[in-house]
Amino acid sequence: MDNETIPTLTLTPADVQDLAEALKPYHAIAGVFFARSESRT
Repeated sequence: MDNETIPTLTLTPADVQDLAEALKPYHAIAGVFFARSESRT
């Protein structure tokens, strides 16, 4: 494990917001498989 390189994340808040928007269509499809509202969110 000493030889492994840990990547540096350079996500900005805007990147995270863009990702959340991009995942909405997948959430619409897969969200029905989670019975509890806590799991869906």
